Amino acid sequence: LRDAASVDGVTDFAFQPEATLKPKIERLQRAVAQAQREGRDLSRVGEAMKDFESLVKRMRVREAEEALDRALEEVGEEE
Repeated sequence: LRDAASVDGVTDFAFQPEATLKPKIERLQRAVAQAQREGRDLSRVGEAMKDFESLVKRMRVREAEEALDRALEEVGEEE
């Protein structure tokens, strides 16, 4: 079987990661902006997010969400 993401149009039609991940992405953006204003080191947040985009592109939503959770934890925004 082929990976669903390799079939033209599947990701546009059936997979909307924004709906699943958007709230956490927005929370992370706000937390990072606040941390930047405070002059905090965000290198560990960047490390937590380094594979996020590729995970989303490969439709690995659970792993992408785990990356977001790690980044939120690093910036001090645990659930």
